[in-house]
Amino acid sequence: MLLPDELRIDEITSTRDPRWPQWKSIYESSFAPFERLPDETYDVVLNGRARGEITNVWLFAAESVEEPGVVTGIADVVWHPQARAVLLRYFATKESLRGRGIGQSFYAAILAQCKHLCADLMVFEVEKPEIMAERSEAESELARRRIRWYLRQGAKQLGGIHYDLVIAPGKALMEMHLMAHTFIEMTAREVFDAAKMIFGDALEQTEELTFE
Repeated sequence: MLLPDELRIDEITSTRDPRWPQWKSIYESSFAPFERLPDETYDVVLNGRARGEITNVWLFAAESVEEPGVVTGIADVVWHPQARAVLLRYFATKESLRGRGIGQSFYAAILAQCKHLCADLMVFEVEKPEIMAERSEAESELARRRIRWYLRQGAKQLGGIHYDLVIAPGKALMEMHLMAHTFIEMTAREVFDAAKMIFGDALEQTEELTFE
């Protein structure tokens, strides 16, 4: 297993960063086209970061200290101060390196960043296995494994909701689960209210809320 002190986490701040093509490659191979942001989004984000105009979005790259410059994992993190919440938009490790503990160490580093921001929680989307089953049993099983993995890291699933992934106007919608990792004691209602501030009309309560 890769130990945390053997993993280097750095921020991508420019499209000229030599690690940027690797970051994009992992991103594009890990997420289906309908789940990805419009192509120009990251140009806007990185240019905004460079000019100091965007201060609440971080694109993190993980790399082994033994192979500096070789990206092993990516994360797209957005801070929503009004909700005291971090949205983990994208998180993935290089497919050929999965199962070696890199994701666990990287996830722990992201949690540390959230605590540094004094966030109450980090929220993120995961595919619903029953919906992915319409594509293939393999994708459905992958969704189940992903949920189990996050549960092992200490996250919980928000129930009693309907949430549709909305990427951009004209992009296809897909119903997703929401999960959250909390840093203080929070009720299901408090988690829902924070998530509602981020997702707006894409999130609605459908029955009694649960968080487990």
